[in-house]
Amino acid sequence: MQHVNKFVKALLSSDELQQFDRVRVFLDEDFTAIDQFTALGSLYFVHQSVGDVQIWNFEGETTNHHFCLQVHSGNIDSVPIKEKAKFPQEFFPDFKWSRKGFIRTRWSICDSVFDLINIHLFHDASNIIAMETSPSTYTNNRRRVLQHTIQRFESDQYNTVPYFMFGDFNFRLDTQSLVEKLTSRATTHHVRGKKNELSKIIYTDESNKVVLTVQKKGFDYHDEHNELFGNNRTWLQGFDMEPRAFTDKFSEYEITFPPSYPFSEDTKDGMSYMKTRCPSWCDRVMFSHTATNLIAKTYTPVYNVIGPHVCMGDHKPVYLDLRLQHVRQGKDLSSMRRGKLSKSLSVNGEIVSPARLNIHDFATFLREQHLSEKFKSSIKRRASTPNVDTSDISCALKRYHFRSESEPDSDTEVDSSESRKTLTEIAEAGGDATGVNSENNNTKNSGRGEEVSVGMVTIHESACDAEAVRNGGVSLLTHEPQPPHGMNTEAAPGGSTVQQQKSAQRSGLCGMCCIVQ
Repeated sequence: MQHVNKFVKALLSSDELQQFDRVRVFLDEDFTAIDQFTALGSLYFVHQSVGDVQIWNFEGETTNHHFCLQVHSGNIDSVPIKEKAKFPQEFFPDFKWSRKGFIRTRWSICDSVFDLINIHLFHDASNIIAMETSPSTYTNNRRRVLQHTIQRFESDQYNTVPYFMFGDFNFRLDTQSLVEKLTSRATTHHVRGKKNELSKIIYTDESNKVVLTVQKKGFDYHDEHNELFGNNRTWLQGFDMEPRAFTDKFSEYEITFPPSYPFSEDTKDGMSYMKTRCPSWCDRVMFSHTATNLIAKTYTPVYNVIGPHVCMGDHKPVYLDLRLQHVRQGKDLSSMRRGKLSKSLSVNGEIVSPARLNIHDFATFLREQHLSEKFKSSIKRRASTPNVDTSDISCALKRYHFRSESEPDSDTEVDSSESRKTLTEIAEAGGDATGVNSENNNTKNSGRGEEVSVGMVTIHESACDAEAVRNGGVSLLTHEPQPPHGMNTEAAPGGSTVQQQKSAQRSGLCGMCCIVQ
């Protein structure tokens, strides 16, 4: 997973992050731990202007962090400041093996307490099977595992707090209903394979012209494909039924953008859909009803995609930009100051030089896990990184979706002739988080083609005006009157605002980023 190393190094050394002086990175990469491996990750960046930041220790101990930069990679099961779980295989009986799950972290910012949950649910393996019933068997499986996860959060030993849940939910349009609507006047033709299995369904009009073709990994509305899915958002939302099963649990802002997946990966084409899956709003940002009361009414949230007209990978990055009300009473946040923080970098508990940062270069992990020589040889050392001095970014919750060519039966399909792109920049500080650049990445993943979902949180003050800061404006997140026992205190000045973005990309890393300002 050398692409992950390169990606994290690019973030930590980027000019845009030079004023973010506290970083927590979690990357679950140990695919030898079959029962625990999720290929998930989260990155959290805290701006130097933000005060009174604490992160929950799930083992119930209060620990003061002395490292402004901390990277936890490889096998992170023992890291106490996050909760990670792989979904039980029983929820997805049609899959022989999975790596879907969630990573949860709990934060307190100026007495506002909230959970950030990075989640990745299962995809539709076959378009033909997906259209057999309404709702589909895949929809039912996703609903069951999401209900299981929410119930876990509501009944576990930790106090229930408001939450923001984001990631690749893999929610799909109701395929059966959509196809019936699109082909109500068409003639159906079934094509069977060598073993008499249904391999293709072709729909033709009165003139015998093909209007729709459905295969296991093909969904082609032919001449009207991009027009239908790119310019008929309101009509298509009538088939976006999966979130409706959870209206009693969480909310979502109005979707004002076309389906976020699957876009073409042709670098010269940023608006066409691949004809592999029925385009859907797979990538979402949801929040609990309890979090609604924490969102400031004086700031209009923005829920949109990044790079609507340029190639961003098969998933368009989706972001939610909002501000939380602040609950601290009688205190001027601008008067708060934090102590001087160390500029050291910790990788899996060991202080390392930023110039030699390599998130995979952890001898303890290799020794304790007895990893194979093949796995060791896939780890490439990347040296000579510029001074890492975390800094100013413009908050956002992004989803970076990287995957190697070798990944089997993934929820996204890749034309090997198409160029791979790697996101190396995040939104400009204080901006609208729409200008994300990418660069060519021609290095092939020598690992086993695992995905890594990475979530990034950045905490920053720039989006708050002076009045908002004085009143405790906090973008995103949640609140509780008193921080619960087990919070790890990290002080800093000022108020906060939050933006969230999600960004999709290919090459070995599938990720989520949420940025708190």
